[in-house]
Amino acid sequence: MRILFITYKVDESDSLVGFVVGWLNALAAHASRVEVICLASGPAQLQPNVRVHSLGTQPGAGKPAQALAFYRVALGLKVDVVFCQFSPEFVMAIAPLAKLRRWPVALWYTHRHAGLALRIATRLADRVLTASPESFRLRTPKLRVIGHGISTTRFAPSAVPALPGARRLVLAVGRIAPVKNYELLIAAAQRVTAVHADVDFVVAGGAHAPGMQAYLGQLQALAAASALGSRFQFIGPLPYAAVPGLYQSAAVAANLCGTGGMDKAVLEGFSCGLPTVVRNTTFAGLLAEDAPALLAADATADDVALLLLGVLQQPAAARQALGARLRSRVVAGYGEQALAEKLFASLKELCA
Repeated sequence: MRILFITYKVDESDSLVGFVVGWLNALAAHASRVEVICLASGPAQLQPNVRVHSLGTQPGAGKPAQALAFYRVALGLKVDVVFCQFSPEFVMAIAPLAKLRRWPVALWYTHRHAGLALRIATRLADRVLTASPESFRLRTPKLRVIGHGISTTRFAPSAVPALPGARRLVLAVGRIAPVKNYELLIAAAQRVTAVHADVDFVVAGGAHAPGMQAYLGQLQALAAASALGSRFQFIGPLPYAAVPGLYQSAAVAANLCGTGGMDKAVLEGFSCGLPTVVRNTTFAGLLAEDAPALLAADATADDVALLLLGVLQQPAAARQALGARLRSRVVAGYGEQALAEKLFASLKELCA
């Protein structure tokens, strides 16, 4: 089967979408060829049967120029099925040609927002794929839930134990946006640091969207006003290759988004054996018997602080055992290979 894979960017160093390279390689193990159209590209170690066609543009570039470059590439391809990752606009762009060439189209979408573009794309697509039932808010018989695809070899526990007496790190990984509830984390940090003098908080993520730089400034001012000083830092986005080491250096993580899609950052942390405090009840099944220690839906700052302290105060052996249980569940159900098998099966079904 020859697959046309349409995505934003193919670049293994990119802090947001570096994982796409792993998806492509895992999918390539099942397909005869994977043709990729992307807006931009960078360094990427890809399988020989993956070919990248970069339009050489960024999302903010002129739409007419993007469209012309897109159709120039797409018209020259021989494929059997189309997979559009992330964006409903990709489906709308390829739909006329797909209809003409009789290519079935699948859309991957994992976001709370369900606007007009998504409604149109859902009608145009033959299949909609998502990570969890909460990750796609429209009702459609086209929907299939196939989970996420985490590189469990890249995101793995550190082989080097933490040094005795080292400062402990509470980590949050994710873009700067109100949905991440960093105000709540700052309030919880005040309570945690009042109990433990050896704990620092770090937020790793970029302020990419319009207006988010100003919002980041507000968060930094709030942390400063909370007398946290250097104990609460926003370090910006990291290259994708550096993220596993950050997870490995932490004692516990926090992801305080409300219930919605299954945030990939939580799964990456779990894959590294990192216990993560969450508010998103989508993770209840994955947490299983460990939910009371890590899950607090609609939590207050006091609730979050208590859960973080609970993990921090565990003996090292107990915390490692908790991390090992979390990792084993991710490896079993959310690894790249598992996702690629489900994705390929779904695309093959469309071609039948």
